[in-house]
Amino acid sequence: MRNARLYVIPRTDMASMTPGRAIAQATHAATKMMFDVKHQAKHYNDEYHLELKEMLSDYLDEANGFGTTIVLKPKTEFDQETEFNQLLDMVSNDEYDYAYPLMANVIVDPEYAVTDGDHVHMVPDVVTCIYFFGDVDDVKQVLGSYELYW
Repeated sequence: MRNARLYVIPRTDMASMTPGRAIAQATHAATKMMFDVKHQAKHYNDEYHLELKEMLSDYLDEANGFGTTIVLKPKTEFDQETEFNQLLDMVSNDEYDYAYPLMANVIVDPEYAVTDGDHVHMVPDVVTCIYFFGDVDDVKQVLGSYELYW
């Protein structure tokens, strides 16, 4: 039986990524995951995407809309964007045997504000976190050694 979970790994290698911003980016990841599942299921009417849509429905039905979301910390201290890209490659790797669909995506903030003294700079297209959505056992194949982000 499916046990859908959302996992989010925020970047910690940016001084501007305060706890409040990390929470906002994790919220963006949750919203983006739901958008991705619904958008892809609408355009790709195959068994994989229909199963993914059912998993989202199960996730949203859990605890009156509070599907389980787990935040993990990155393994690397620097260059976490590369770490995230390597994780995306692992998801599509044939060496893993997933029982259910597994979706992952990086979150790219189109206008990330960075304060420098009295000035605020808008930096375009900043990778802020990555999400994984799927069955807990499938996701653990990729993220099993990651620790909780406290």
